Amino acid sequence: PPAEERTARAADQAIDAPAPSLFTGKRKLALGLAGGGLLVLVGGAILGTQASGLESEAFALCPDSGAPCPDATAANDRLASARSRALVADVAYGVGAAAIVGATVLWFTGAPARPSSVAVAPRIRPGYAGLAVQVRF
Repeated sequence: PPAEERTARAADQAIDAPAPSLFTGKRKLALGLAGGGLLVLVGGAILGTQASGLESEAFALCPDSGAPCPDATAANDRLASARSRALVADVAYGVGAAAIVGATVLWFTGAPARPSSVAVAPRIRPGYAGLAVQVRF
């Protein structure tokens, strides 16, 4: 084929190049981090619910009536367990939220690079002469 046809075909191939994949390495990591963050948040919610239940059990064993409580040891054990689970739940909420924020940052900074290019191809045919120009940015 003549040189101008080869040049036109090469320019058409450059113009029709496929777009880069949406899922870059950073974005795949962001999805994994977001999934892990959601799991940690769910774990924190479960622990928080358990802590609330243990606290309710403790208050049921020893209502605040001013009288001595015969089950004070069991109530105090439940309160200690409730506080421990609540602390772990609070840490899980923080870790999960940080993971989701980190995943969001990774997602937006991991966008695929869009190649900037200018393609110019001469178009010469019988009775026609011109240029095909495409700019990507």
